Amino acid sequence: KKESLKQLFVERNRKSGKDRSIDDARAVLELIELAEMKGVTDVSVIIDYRTHGSESLLHPMLNRGQGPSLIISFHKAVLEVDNLVRLSSPLNYYRESMNNVHGGGGEGYPRFGRGLCAAFNFTDCCQILLGNKFVTFDPTGEYFYDGGVADYKQDGNVDNLYDDNSQDNASSIHSRRNKGTPTARCYGIDGMISKFPDQFQPFISIPFAKSALLSDAPFFLGTVIRMPFRVEASDINNRVFNEESIKSMVSILEKKIPQVFLFTSNIRKMTMAKWEPCSETLDNLVVAQLRTDPRLKEELKSNLMKNEWKKTNKLANIFKAEWTPKIYNQTIEVSHSHRSSAKLCDADIIDTYLVSTILAPTKIRDVASQDIMKPLQLLPSIGLAAHVKRLSSGSVEDFIPCEGSLFCGFDSGLKTGLPFSINAPIFFHELKGSVILSHSDDLDIQTLFPWVRMAEIGESERKYRALFTWNRSCLFEAMTVLLPDFMLSIRDSLHLNPERFYMYWPRLAKIRDWFRNFLSSHTYESLSKLDIFLTKKNGFQKIDAGCFASPEFQIPPGAAKYFQSRYKMFSVPVCVVEDLKIFSINVRELSPPAARKLLRKKKDHCEKLRSKPDEALDLLEYCLSDAIKLEALDRFEDLKFMYFEVSHLCLVPVMDGTVVIPRNGNIIVANREQQSMFPALLNKFVHHKALKKLKSHLSKDIFFDQMNLQVFGPEVIAKNMHFSPWPRSWKGKDFVPWNEDSFSTLWLFQFWKEVSICENESLRLFDSWPLIPLKTGELTRCANARYILSFYPGGHNESLHKSLEEKHMALKKRIADEVKREKVAHATTSQIIRPHMENINMDDTDICFIDSDVEDDTVEVCNSGEDDSVDISTTAFTTSDDTNHNNNVQLEVPVTPPGNYVAPSSQPSQNYGFLSSLSNKNLHDIVVKLRGPVLELAYFAKDDILQIMPRDGLQLSRNILSSISQCLDYWTHIVLAGQGMPMLRLDWSTLTDDEFGFFVEVPNKK
Repeated sequence: KKESLKQLFVERNRKSGKDRSIDDARAVLELIELAEMKGVTDVSVIIDYRTHGSESLLHPMLNRGQGPSLIISFHKAVLEVDNLVRLSSPLNYYRESMNNVHGGGGEGYPRFGRGLCAAFNFTDCCQILLGNKFVTFDPTGEYFYDGGVADYKQDGNVDNLYDDNSQDNASSIHSRRNKGTPTARCYGIDGMISKFPDQFQPFISIPFAKSALLSDAPFFLGTVIRMPFRVEASDINNRVFNEESIKSMVSILEKKIPQVFLFTSNIRKMTMAKWEPCSETLDNLVVAQLRTDPRLKEELKSNLMKNEWKKTNKLANIFKAEWTPKIYNQTIEVSHSHRSSAKLCDADIIDTYLVSTILAPTKIRDVASQDIMKPLQLLPSIGLAAHVKRLSSGSVEDFIPCEGSLFCGFDSGLKTGLPFSINAPIFFHELKGSVILSHSDDLDIQTLFPWVRMAEIGESERKYRALFTWNRSCLFEAMTVLLPDFMLSIRDSLHLNPERFYMYWPRLAKIRDWFRNFLSSHTYESLSKLDIFLTKKNGFQKIDAGCFASPEFQIPPGAAKYFQSRYKMFSVPVCVVEDLKIFSINVRELSPPAARKLLRKKKDHCEKLRSKPDEALDLLEYCLSDAIKLEALDRFEDLKFMYFEVSHLCLVPVMDGTVVIPRNGNIIVANREQQSMFPALLNKFVHHKALKKLKSHLSKDIFFDQMNLQVFGPEVIAKNMHFSPWPRSWKGKDFVPWNEDSFSTLWLFQFWKEVSICENESLRLFDSWPLIPLKTGELTRCANARYILSFYPGGHNESLHKSLEEKHMALKKRIADEVKREKVAHATTSQIIRPHMENINMDDTDICFIDSDVEDDTVEVCNSGEDDSVDISTTAFTTSDDTNHNNNVQLEVPVTPPGNYVAPSSQPSQNYGFLSSLSNKNLHDIVVKLRGPVLELAYFAKDDILQIMPRDGLQLSRNILSSISQCLDYWTHIVLAGQGMPMLRLDWSTLTDDEFGFFVEVPNKK
């Protein structure tokens, strides 16, 4: 006995963590199965955390069972003692698992659980109160052993249930017993409760049993199974319970209890409560009740048990008439309240389940009709149940269906990965509790108990029953025959919110490994033929009525809006298309290559999109979204052609709010600061939103070449100088007087950040334009740069430089504020644009988009076969923060607060060598006083200043002599701002004799 029980738990005890708690919850359901088999309608589960007195007990050793316990009560149903003994026997469990003793799933369904043996998952001493009897099972022999001391005896009031052959039960009870001998006793409770109050206190305190047990003739109309929790490993089970493991089990049961009613016939109400140590009352945790009329379940049961599927007709056989499986749909409502205290909660939850049951599909009907299976009297019916609606406090509540399990009347805890549950007459492994799906799955049972799997055919023949064949047939039929009809039933039940339908899609990526083989190509082929593909206004359609968005490329909302107004599109999750394609089911797809082809074919897209930059940008993003794939495959020519195709489409938004075709004009890529230099070119600048979306393409030379885009830099500035603040009349003049207004000084400061004064090639582009600032307040044209003096690094106008930096910082701050406002507006808009896409929460599953009402342009959309992707490394275009004088485009300009400004030191650095000498400073001051052409350094970057400085004294002397000669020969006069009359440029009269001597002497020395 003890060894047999231990065998039932060894394999299951190998589980750990949550799996162990799931198995504990399953053991509770196995005990509840006894109530269903008995026809019980009301069941209570109590977690009793109290510890009871241990003075007045039937046996001293029973004090070990007075601690916290699990109590299960079957209301108004008294089990027979003989039946309890049978249900506690492992041998009978093995025998009954393979005969026609049916379990909680009803007639024709195998036993789900281990009977009363499941109680020993929790305890070593099971105590049962039923009617006027009290039964204890002590399989370890530890609870009724005290070294031979006699325990309570009252003739006729106690029976030893494990000693049936004894002629004198009473004397055998009081005989000395060996320790470890299994014991089971049955006591009559009449007169016992008052004598052993501590023993019966756990039962008397239960509210629904108290009055019956304290009456003059105690009789409880029901059965209470009490299982004191095991706190240390024993000879039959090493599973021990503490507060954490109990709470984990309770948490699982709270979810499972409302689902007890799905596939059972008798149970109508389930309650789970707890009794805290110091509490005087029970606290209800869950109260669940079946709201559906029980007669509907009875009707279904009656239909299933007509046995019409068994009948054969000789005439029908001649004409090969076939049985047609019957499908029954039923809606089941379950109310359940979850409470944390004895106070009732008004907010009951009402869950609605759709249950479909199929009777005798061909495959399992054939197996059930075989001679080897007929003795089992199996019912070839399978059910599917989906949670389709929830009401909370009277309002419909959004919810995500839980992962489904495999049921055999009750929840086995074996998850399938489906969003609905399966009920089938499945055979479980007697020791492991797993599903038998192959010949090797139960080899241990075949070895240990060969008679369990053998069937007698005729009088002498014995054959092995391949239960895995039956199990596999049941699951295959559920997924191939019943599932398509079930999905249609779900579709019809969700008419108020059809988008929720795809929550019940059998998504391959979510299916558990052990169950995946049961979802075959036949399953998805059957689904593909149904009207279950959602459109916006036409409802569900067949697969050939529209096309899908390619699951490989997510479609932005604007692109979705455009396509939905022109082509028939399905609004389905990406996973649906992925699953269909896995099984090579033909689906019409919209992919980026197909989108480009459609846009080129439909020339009117320019008129449609020219004033819709956001929609065009999303289309541009989608049309370019296969570039990554092309790069990965090194398909350079395909990438080149892709960019070429897009360059002919009206998809590039520019800053004036319109959309242009890049191939047609000189479209410029520039950041916001660069764009601020030419406000008249808003129709040429690519919109900053587009720059952000195109970031991954901006590092490729091929992108700019094929798209005919220009990068903002010296060449672009030179071509567009007539849009600058510089008057056209200045072009070609050597010198112009300059009124330094705020805009022009900032513009010039920005200009010299884009163009380097020390790069002759860039400077030549501006030879005709006076853009070089001088200390005299003039501007000279860039062709004169070689005659402009700059030899003292500290010679800049400090106040001017600080003013320029502050203006530049203010510009960058204004740009940063603009970026911030746009981000806030975008976040708000995103929540408004795509609310319907958030309704279906399927993890990483996204809704592609809703279809169109327009049906005039029926264009065949398919994958053009242009796979796409290339890996190209170029440096033509970067997104660096450096914007000094290269082709970099900085997408978002960093801002340094004005308070952090540090003015450059007026004292030259000692690292400048001879340039920083005092003599150079004096020479610089004299040349400025003389009105020589000295560069105003405040507009230039420090690195550029150092590069244009003379390398040594000889070069300095030559520069001064060259510049002075140019002034004497050609630049003889100067016109200062605000003065109309020209004056001599070099005014020698302003110099003192010492200054003149120093000017003449120092260059000669150098």
